[in-house]
Amino acid sequence: KLTQGRDLTTVIIFSAAIFSSSLILLTFMVQGIVIPIIYIWVEIMIVLSFTQFWILAGQVFDPRQAKRLFGLISGSGAIASMAVGSGIRPFVQTFGSDKLLFATAFFFGITVLTSLFIRPYRMKLESRTVKSVKAKKGKSKFDSYLIAITIVICSMAFVSKFVDYQFKIMASNAYPTQDELVNFFGLFYAITGAAGFIVQFFLTGRILARFGVLVGLIILPIGLFAGSIGFFMVPLLATIFIPKFADQVFKFTINNATVQLLWLPVSPKATSEKKPVIDGTIKAFMEGFAGLSIFIAANWMGVPLHYLSIAVLFVAALWIYYTFNTKTGYVSALQKAIEKRQLNFEDLEIDVADSEMVKTIEKTLRADEDIKQLFALELIEDIPLTPWAKTLNELFHGENQEISKTILKISADNSNVVSDDELM
Repeated sequence: KLTQGRDLTTVIIFSAAIFSSSLILLTFMVQGIVIPIIYIWVEIMIVLSFTQFWILAGQVFDPRQAKRLFGLISGSGAIASMAVGSGIRPFVQTFGSDKLLFATAFFFGITVLTSLFIRPYRMKLESRTVKSVKAKKGKSKFDSYLIAITIVICSMAFVSKFVDYQFKIMASNAYPTQDELVNFFGLFYAITGAAGFIVQFFLTGRILARFGVLVGLIILPIGLFAGSIGFFMVPLLATIFIPKFADQVFKFTINNATVQLLWLPVSPKATSEKKPVIDGTIKAFMEGFAGLSIFIAANWMGVPLHYLSIAVLFVAALWIYYTFNTKTGYVSALQKAIEKRQLNFEDLEIDVADSEMVKTIEKTLRADEDIKQLFALELIEDIPLTPWAKTLNELFHGENQEISKTILKISADNSNVVSDDELM
């Protein structure tokens, strides 16, 4: 309500000023009840800052630019983790760990400068073309596919909180002094940042293209399940390091990319209604429920730390089971979406195609109906055509001139589809 109708750059500057000044003030009060207050306040700052960033990005980039750049932007977060993680140790040695909040305030100041640099490139909202679509009365229901997506996302939120708590408690026991603990976390985030960078840019697209959404979804829960078994049997920092490493590396790379793909065959109406509820309200509730469960188990019931892995194993097993349901539902929804012409790749923020999508579009391209073939060509116009190069080349040399013309248009920059010799 406070920011409604106000210039976004002004809002970012004002927010950064509040965040920075509060951190500087809290630097001199880090003790007792102030510590959990800082922890919660930092979470609030992260949520608001990320929201402001993505709104700003939406005002600067159109959908085609977003597809090419958002993956790069997300991957650069891994570079930031490497840079900051490796820089924490020398910073702490020079200034002490109690001055890290000053560094955080400094980076908020950097966001002010970058938002001012970006300001001239922002698109005016009133100048953008908005297509008005009359929505049908009544809300779309949660079908079995959306329920499977919800269970997968909720399981991830629940397990992630438990593993994070176990990891931080074990780390604080292994490194009792403040500076040692900070240095350890710096090294950890540098390592996971480097691993995340490799997975994001070199493995995510290849894994999805070759093995599909099932493997993309199941890597993370299997890593958490296996690591939690190890920690339950041998409760050491080295064993809890494995599931936390998997969570930190795969959640924001291949798992996030695959979850985005899951929404592709869902109708725009259902996506606009259900995605904020699932990714926002339900996921946040599950994270809060996990935190409350940890508090009750650890403080009121005195459950040993490694026994919390029992809950992790149970939920992770449920998560793995529902990934198979989700994959089946994804293929079915993808086929229905193509039949109803509901797919919209412009809404996809990543530029990858999974094996199920490739097979389904391949089947549509080889359909006997020209209308289906032309729609499939329209679908893949703005994504890499290499998976369908052979089929497109055959259609290019077919009898339908409209299809040949469309293929020539969309493959102008791809010699794998129509070679220069063929054009000559």
